[in-house]
Amino acid sequence: MILAILAIILSIGAFVWSYLHNYVVSYNDSMSHLDMSRLVIDNIKPGFAQLGSVWLPMNHILSLSLIWNNWAWHSGFAGSLFSMIAYIISVLYIYKIVKSITDNKVAALIGSLAFALNLNILYLQSTPLTEPLFILLFVLSAYFFVRWIATDDSKYLFLLGITGFFEILTRYDGWFVAAVTAFLILVFQLIHHKRKLNEAV
Repeated sequence: MILAILAIILSIGAFVWSYLHNYVVSYNDSMSHLDMSRLVIDNIKPGFAQLGSVWLPMNHILSLSLIWNNWAWHSGFAGSLFSMIAYIISVLYIYKIVKSITDNKVAALIGSLAFALNLNILYLQSTPLTEPLFILLFVLSAYFFVRWIATDDSKYLFLLGITGFFEILTRYDGWFVAAVTAFLILVFQLIHHKRKLNEAV
């Protein structure tokens, strides 16, 4: 709970600082992502057919919930809100990953704070860029993969598949992550199957 509150404070503080200094949409792609969402509702031919370009649509779909508001559009908040949520959840799940692997709360706290206090990450989560959402999905993939190996519970494989689906819709890097994850699952299953055969013999 303390870590979640700290992440929320850092997230809001970084956004406010970036907003006051006009950094939220200073990077050209930030406004381009927002404009892509805006075209769905504010256009000569509005509609979901406006989604799709060199960028994958997940961020643009999320921004639709706020892009109708002119302040949220021009300030960048229509996209930044989801980047901030992604940052907060990422901090918590990095803690869970390290805790799951090391069974050490101090190590987990250090790991999550190393991410949470990174200035590059704090700026990114203030913007409507696609990286924060992708980082969250990557972190969730890692967590579900670690939990699946630790517990052999198929529900984590299901969650891993859903996460991979959204990764593919968020950034092209997600295609590579999904492919590597599938390969690692196959390798682990082969090793696990071979071990069972050896134990049976």
